[in-house]
Amino acid sequence: MADPVWGNLAKAQDDDETIEEAIARLIAVHETDPDAHTGAGESLETHKSQEVIDHPAGSVVDDKPKINKFSVQSSWESLDGWTQAGINFNYFGYMEINTTTVLNNIAYLTNPSDDQYNLTPDKTKSPIFETVAYVGGGGNREARIGMGDLDADEGVFFKYSSTKVYASYYDADNIEHDTELSGVSATGLHKLRIEIEWEVEIRWYIDNILAHTLDLTANEIALATSKMMKFWVKNLTAGQVGRIGSYRVLFQQNLL
Repeated sequence: MADPVWGNLAKAQDDDETIEEAIARLIAVHETDPDAHTGAGESLETHKSQEVIDHPAGSVVDDKPKINKFSVQSSWESLDGWTQAGINFNYFGYMEINTTTVLNNIAYLTNPSDDQYNLTPDKTKSPIFETVAYVGGGGNREARIGMGDLDADEGVFFKYSSTKVYASYYDADNIEHDTELSGVSATGLHKLRIEIEWEVEIRWYIDNILAHTLDLTANEIALATSKMMKFWVKNLTAGQVGRIGSYRVLFQQNLL
């Protein structure tokens, strides 16, 4: 008696679908499943979460990354285009602002939006802000780093006290909201990133780790369109200084 072809056998005594047909059907179901391979440790989830995703040289063409984006980035080659107050230092690859030792003295660095349309930042165009920065100096101080006009009640930012870091924003009534980010050093060097996904949420990242979110389907924010980015520090101890240092900065949003 010849051996039967395994794939042609019925998969069960009460089901005449063959094993080969069952395999083909299940493969088709898998291929149309939008959640396939997205579970923890599976290939697509791992690809998405990798810090560096490598592709062959030349495989990402120029029209893909930024064609629909307004993008500004700097390694602090110059402070041209920035409005300054306080004591500022600028080297290639590094910027620093300092208060004086006078109580409540303020230092800041901000870049105005264009003077015709005031289009940046525009919360409806899903803006992104990123910098590598630290807050230092002696005594007590308060610092704010982010998008908008951060001392005029219209912005989304990271707020620093001498010992704590907060995810902060102003609501539609220009009321400040601060959420402490536990376990984050207020004196170390951090990669700070804010993403506004319009009508979805705001995401605050510290060192590539999601630290806080705000649901924009249930909350409204005030974001000044006249100031793109701002670094702001205030001295709260006489005889000491407040300081912010930054190694690079990025702003990006949808172009139209």
